[in-house]
Amino acid sequence: MGEDEERRVQKLLVQRLRAMGLEVELLPGGRSAVARLPLRPSPLPTAEGPRYPAEVRFATVGAQHVKCLEPLALFHLPLIAIGGCTRAEGIEDRIRAAWAAQGEATREAARRLETLGARVSWETDGTVPTSPLGGDDPRAAARLLDSERVVLPGCGPLSGLPLARVADRVAPVPADLESAVDFEIAVTTRLEALARQAQRVEARRRTARGVAAAEAREDPARRVPVARRVLLVGPLLGRDERLAAGLRGHGFDPARVRGVDEALAAFAAGTFDLVLADADLGRFEGLELIPTLRELPGVSRLPVVLVDDRARPSRKEAARRVGAAGYLAHPVDAARIAAGLARMAEGTRGRRFSRFPRRLAVRFEDETGGAPAFTTALSRLGMFVQTERESRHHAIERCTLALPEIGTTLRVEAQTLYRVDAAGAREPGLGLRFRGFPDGDERTWVEYLRALSGEPSPPRD
Repeated sequence: MGEDEERRVQKLLVQRLRAMGLEVELLPGGRSAVARLPLRPSPLPTAEGPRYPAEVRFATVGAQHVKCLEPLALFHLPLIAIGGCTRAEGIEDRIRAAWAAQGEATREAARRLETLGARVSWETDGTVPTSPLGGDDPRAAARLLDSERVVLPGCGPLSGLPLARVADRVAPVPADLESAVDFEIAVTTRLEALARQAQRVEARRRTARGVAAAEAREDPARRVPVARRVLLVGPLLGRDERLAAGLRGHGFDPARVRGVDEALAAFAAGTFDLVLADADLGRFEGLELIPTLRELPGVSRLPVVLVDDRARPSRKEAARRVGAAGYLAHPVDAARIAAGLARMAEGTRGRRFSRFPRRLAVRFEDETGGAPAFTTALSRLGMFVQTERESRHHAIERCTLALPEIGTTLRVEAQTLYRVDAAGAREPGLGLRFRGFPDGDERTWVEYLRALSGEPSPPRD
């Protein structure tokens, strides 16, 4: 579906929602809308008692689905199909059905742990059960997705350590647990193993960055390659180690997740240059991921390649209509597709990430004085800094950004992509692409941009 067709579909959907009596706003670009749905006084049950939200705020995703945005507790629900709904009450009924299904899964997980003798409390208005892990950090607690999976905490053993794969943040719950102690041991053992792995990876990365920086200082014109970050999504791609290894051999930095929710969690903590997604994602179609990603703060037209279990002309045409960057069939050969993926990652078909006009103070680490430097534009993967500083093409710069709204600073490593020289009223400056966040806090940057876009932040692990 081309952009003109997307806009036409959204206009028709807006008319349909308004005919139901909803307050609807078409977002800039015309490819999605945000609506407010007043709720009946019937309560939404939670583990901590009934909740009576007055309304739900949701975004349209394509022509047939919506994503709840507010209240925050409903943000955790999956995409909700609204095909066939002719009245606002029909949309509300489907939201309530999704709420009931998710609530039963989390309550069953909580009951299982309580039966083992574990302490369980609830977050996000009684919708997310958590269990403390009893370690040195009292904040460390596992968040239960259901009876078989928990989300590992970012504090405790993993504090300040970025994981190699977003999927590692979710751990299986052993089926043969006999006590709460068994649960704590299983989760803590997993945390400690991931921490040791992350420390080894980070040590290798620091060594590699030091070598690259030394080489760049010896030859400032030397190009330091950027590992393009690619997210592999789905039950097949998510476990395709051969493809991941092949992509690494061609200069990519792959991460693997198994579903839509984990993909969205990955984009809440970082940013990827492109996405490869299975056509079948279980509860979802891979096609649905494309408009869903476009609704993320700071994302414009991120290239998504759909990968089917076998070639299907009808699905290939559907992928083209919704704006997929490509369509492939398993098995996928990294050597064959690497060049094409690299072109997509360069963004030659249009801007992939939104730019936010914002003035933030910038301090380059090797400067103690000189003229002040500040940003004039921000994005998920880079920034433009107004400065008189000289920086050769592809040189590595280390600097600190001041984020006054949240009272913190952010250290980044960035690569100079271009320089703008002063001309008339135009000020000089550098176009920089982020290469890393030395303190492992890329999530802070993503949440800062989310705040600039006016979107609510998802809960932290």
